[in-house]
Amino acid sequence: MRCLTGQRVDAGPVILCWILAATLVTSCATSDVNRPSATEEPTRRAVGIETKGCGHAPSSDGAGVLLRPDLVLTAAHVVVGSTSVSASRPRTSTDESPPEAVSADVVALDRDRDLALVRTHAPLMAGTLDAPIINTVDAGAVVHFVGHKQGSRRATVVARTVIVADRVRGSRRVRRLGYLLSATTGRGDSGSGLFHRNRVTGDQELVGLVFAVSTDDSSRTWALAGSEIEAFLTATSSADDDRFVCDREESVLVPTNG
Repeated sequence: MRCLTGQRVDAGPVILCWILAATLVTSCATSDVNRPSATEEPTRRAVGIETKGCGHAPSSDGAGVLLRPDLVLTAAHVVVGSTSVSASRPRTSTDESPPEAVSADVVALDRDRDLALVRTHAPLMAGTLDAPIINTVDAGAVVHFVGHKQGSRRATVVARTVIVADRVRGSRRVRRLGYLLSATTGRGDSGSGLFHRNRVTGDQELVGLVFAVSTDDSSRTWALAGSEIEAFLTATSSADDDRFVCDREESVLVPTNG
């Protein structure tokens, strides 16, 4: 398994059948007359992320999903070794100017699930986003994702799985519910949102987050399940934003509250 920021993760995952029954649950943002519709394409929520390295950690780039105009969901390994973070909307195909980067702070980290929240110092778009989160989709479902570059790419869910891997920046083994995808991804795609169009409502539902490519087959990609995202957001929603600082000796972000 190799993370999509150019850093290798020797996770050696053991893939087990995911036999847990999952109930389809949605989580919607507060309604707002100015918000984009949930039927908007995933590109409306795509964010590019760049970091400067902390200590001996290298700089990195990745992707993220706008949950609110100033709040971005991304993979923890994209930002965990950073001393500074910036976020920007991907450049459109007709825009030759570089995207405007906005400085940001990491406000939540879950190194077991490989998830993080980044809060930008200025909103990346106007209005409020409505992004339903779905716990699971079945094998064979067609999904779309957007990395740090503009454009939605198609993928197919090969299997729902329990992924056994090393904790981000750690050796302890952890389990994550997720998907094996038939999709070709590359550097900078970690943190890309995985979206599935609901045939009944037409909504583009967030069903997962891309975090690694298979070392055995470059056409296979790993993604976290929506249930992991919901559990992470639930755990952080009732708490104040954490503040993280660079531990230069360990080359990793640590919370200031200990």
